[in-house]
Amino acid sequence: MIIFLALSGTLLLIALILILLPLLRSVSTGGPSGREVNLELARHRLIELDSDVASGRLDAADYPSARSELERALLSDIGDDVVHGPPNRSALPTAVLIGLIFPFAAAGLYLMFGTPEVLMSDYTPAASPKTISEKKLPPVAVLIEQLEKKVTQNPDDLRGLLLLTNAYMSLRRYADAVPLFERWQALDENNADLLARYADALAMANNGDLTGKPTALLERALQINPNQIQALWLAAMAADEKHDLSTALVYLTHLQGLVVDNKEAHKEVTAMIASAQSRAATSGVTLSSTSSTDSALNSSAPPARLSILVELDPAVEQMVSTTDTVFVYARPIGGSKMPIAITRRRAVEFPLRVILDDSLAVMPSQKLSDVEQVEIVARISRTGNAMPTRGDIIGVTRPVTVNTVDTVTVTLSDVIP
Repeated sequence: MIIFLALSGTLLLIALILILLPLLRSVSTGGPSGREVNLELARHRLIELDSDVASGRLDAADYPSARSELERALLSDIGDDVVHGPPNRSALPTAVLIGLIFPFAAAGLYLMFGTPEVLMSDYTPAASPKTISEKKLPPVAVLIEQLEKKVTQNPDDLRGLLLLTNAYMSLRRYADAVPLFERWQALDENNADLLARYADALAMANNGDLTGKPTALLERALQINPNQIQALWLAAMAADEKHDLSTALVYLTHLQGLVVDNKEAHKEVTAMIASAQSRAATSGVTLSSTSSTDSALNSSAPPARLSILVELDPAVEQMVSTTDTVFVYARPIGGSKMPIAITRRRAVEFPLRVILDDSLAVMPSQKLSDVEQVEIVARISRTGNAMPTRGDIIGVTRPVTVNTVDTVTVTLSDVIP
């Protein structure tokens, strides 16, 4: 604080000197300046030289040297025409007023825009944002304890259960998460995502063993949602643990079509499929046919089900990019042309196999099982737009009967003009 006041006082004094010194300095302007006097004397001396030359008193040959001597003397005699006199007494009141007002004005501005609290003896610096954040956020253990109290007080609070199970799973406290998942399941028994996570927690609490209840939970999750990615992944691992490579490949093949947008996941699933196929060939295991790829996913699946093979005409093959989107849908014969079941994939490879059933219904009020005949439409879109646009490649089948056991083939061959 002392250093701050000393520096402030020094700067204030310097500023006052720079302001008041020119104001108090008096400039004498009452008579002719020394420069004017010297110039006038030089003029008279030059006139005298000219007169001496004219009268013969000065030889014309000596005139230039005499004139030069006069000019040198003039240059040496010319000085500053400003003569500083005594201090200007008329400016003293103004200087005193400025000297009084200036310090008070500076102090007032500092009080308004500065930080005068630093001058107080009991001042402590304000905490940085990081420090404040750290003070506001309690340790993880405290947060967990608060969540546990909240769940104990409100056992039916789904949000509290979600937060606490997420915390337990993140901290790898799987044994603590299992009873919470069990309580959560009782409140939300048809949640496929929850069932998949519950199976994962049970397995991790049992050293990664998926047999028994975890497998049952996964099967239930896939009955509710055949496209639940975590359930498919874990179900494939469970089947592989039991050396049921045929069932594992069913799950993996279905999963492969769902993760085409995730390059890392798609690459890993593809490698798992190749590994399972290689081990099956080595062991002499007979695998299920490709046309019934998803048969293990629906022991209680809806009865309406179509297995579809999408082929690409070689004539339009060069127009397709792996970033394009493939829409495959069924629409009823006659009446509305709105799809009643639809799925979308990436144009990664052809032929492409997909399954259409009631789980892919566009609207719950109209499902595939509600009609007898449909036509299958496949369309490749470069923009990913669900509505057909110019340049899309399309293929349409003849009317097919819902629940046909045969694979329905649709060929992408026509370009929308």
